[in-house]
Amino acid sequence: MRNDALAAALRATELTAETLAKAAAVAPKTVRRWLADDTVVPHPETRARVEKLLAVSAGQLWPIGTVDDAQSQPELVTLYPARSAVPSAFIGSLMAEATTRIDILAISAAYLWETVDGLLPTLAARAAAGVAVRILLADPDGEAVAVRGAEDGMGELIRARAQIAWALLRPLAGVPGIEMCMHDTTLYAAVLRVDDNILVNPHVFGLPASAAPVMHLRRREGGRVAQTYLTSLERVADLATGIDTATGQPRRLSRPRVLRPVSQSGGA
Repeated sequence: MRNDALAAALRATELTAETLAKAAAVAPKTVRRWLADDTVVPHPETRARVEKLLAVSAGQLWPIGTVDDAQSQPELVTLYPARSAVPSAFIGSLMAEATTRIDILAISAAYLWETVDGLLPTLAARAAAGVAVRILLADPDGEAVAVRGAEDGMGELIRARAQIAWALLRPLAGVPGIEMCMHDTTLYAAVLRVDDNILVNPHVFGLPASAAPVMHLRRREGGRVAQTYLTSLERVADLATGIDTATGQPRRLSRPRVLRPVSQSGGA
């Protein structure tokens, strides 16, 4: 749901998304996400800056709630001992029922494309229904992938899996409502967000992601655990390089960064 309170505060102060972004030290697209989705809540330090800039209490802009509220409504729904224990049918049903947004943050998310039946058509259908779909996968030629491969014992295989993932995503290139970006960041956890449901797969040194546990979290007002991972997701998105849907190649977004050209990525 749009954040009408934030939009009204901007109008009252005669600020634009761009001028607020500059003053708050965030990317303009981050402010646009705040405006488009009232469940996207900034980091506490950023909230404090925005509150001061707009002369409005942050509690009026985002329904943050209290610690007591969070404790009365636990965020942890289920803890799976390994990612391989999460039923693919469950993930598919979550995505098929999405109403607001779907975010996929991973190195390759290969298990999704390989095990969730009809996933790509589902993503296209949800986007057509107005769901914001964002896919953030690793740059196959990036340094982060090389480090990850060495740490979990997969070596060059992890680079190949990222290349395959981008090749499999080609049918989604140009689909309205679907944003695809490459990142070259160290991921400590893969995150799948479907509306207020978040599946978090922490990365464990020396193990492939499939062997690491998965937390099924549900975002609650005042909850801190889910919001921690959503904040991390947004930080990766701020650093990511978008994919030009016309060419399937990386394009620069609003925040410049150093990223080696992708020449053999099997781009999306």
